[in-house]
Amino acid sequence: MVVIAEDFTVKGGSIGHPNAAKRARLVRLALEQKLPLVLMLDGAGERATNQAERYPNTPNDLQLVADLQGQVPVVTLVLGTSAGHGAITGVFADLIIMLEGAAMFTAGPPLVQAALGVETTPEELGGAGMDSMSYCVVIEEISRVCAGLGLCVTVHNSVGVYPIVVFGTEEQKKKWVPPLARGEKIGAFCITEPNAGSDASGVEATAIRDGDYYLVNANKVFATNGGVADTCLIFSRTDPSAGRKGVSVIVAERGTPGMVIGDLEDLCGVRCNPVSSIRLYDCRVPEGNLLGKEGMGLRIGLVALDAGRIGIAAQAVGIAQAALEEAVKYAKERHQFGVPIARHQAIGMMLADMATLVEAARVMVYRAAIQRDQGKPFTQASAMAKLYASEISSKVTDMAVQVHGGYGYSKSYPVERYYRDARVTRIYEGTSEIHKMVIARGVLEG
Repeated sequence: MVVIAEDFTVKGGSIGHPNAAKRARLVRLALEQKLPLVLMLDGAGERATNQAERYPNTPNDLQLVADLQGQVPVVTLVLGTSAGHGAITGVFADLIIMLEGAAMFTAGPPLVQAALGVETTPEELGGAGMDSMSYCVVIEEISRVCAGLGLCVTVHNSVGVYPIVVFGTEEQKKKWVPPLARGEKIGAFCITEPNAGSDASGVEATAIRDGDYYLVNANKVFATNGGVADTCLIFSRTDPSAGRKGVSVIVAERGTPGMVIGDLEDLCGVRCNPVSSIRLYDCRVPEGNLLGKEGMGLRIGLVALDAGRIGIAAQAVGIAQAALEEAVKYAKERHQFGVPIARHQAIGMMLADMATLVEAARVMVYRAAIQRDQGKPFTQASAMAKLYASEISSKVTDMAVQVHGGYGYSKSYPVERYYRDARVTRIYEGTSEIHKMVIARGVLEG
């Protein structure tokens, strides 16, 4: 057995040039002797560095494991609270084991790679061809253990792949979708900028025609999957004078000259997802990478977000379900006043409220998924599901911390992580306030 240990806790960690040769020798040894390779990752400080940017000539772990796929057995053992790079690396590993405190998640390619193409991506393009209900179940179950990996899967599917399937030409779909559906590449939806958040029409990125190319300049922030994304949907202005009608979507691929992946964000929750900035400086992108037509950017974005909200709602339900299960477990084990605290009415009432809120949110998510599967308008249903599921997820995780008392505020128990993970579901893919506006508009229009 060959073991490679990677520590991202300090800047540069063990991935700098001094250790690249050593790692290469170990990989060659594993290949020559056909020995299993164990890649141990401490993800706690990975946000401090971006391998591809800091060490452009050194293969990162994603490339390393992908290159070894099918040649020797590969296991990734991920430690720490931000095991995102390890989680994404596990896409190509034969086994991934993520450890955080007392929690453990084990999976292999059949789960992770299938999840990356689980949405309604057609089978002829390499997808699973599943319906939205199946998709919600997958997202909820993954998020019940690891919200950051659940986020990777839902964003990759809903707003990374789905817009290409719906608006792409046949040539574009055949080029981009199969590797995305197989999990060989990761997608990112790049709309948020320093001055463009809830107001998507405020994007300042530009894509100006230059012969057969677009010259793209953009500063995208908080890009989910950004640190490992290969296929990025860049919302930019092809006609700066046309207001909302001047926004288009340009598909930029990792490695294009002028495209820079920024450092990973040091976030409060979902720390295992490699959220980063993505910047493009005079980046020449072929005109064939225009998704849809010029001026269709906001339409493409809204269609994608309608689907994306269902996925985030399912993620929120998964987080809340995990918090409920931990609270029930702890309430049975913890004794105060001579009996398990579950026997105290105050705790029992909290557990009852938590269970009811989770089940109600789940039903709303499934309702939105069913409407989508039936071909019915689901904008209103998805907005309601996302609003309600994200709000109750924060409430349920807060109650789980309360059930745990002082221990709930400690990293010794996973509920503090659920509490942090749940909070962001009220922000991304549309804030709760924006969803209330969408719902109100639907109610008023009848």
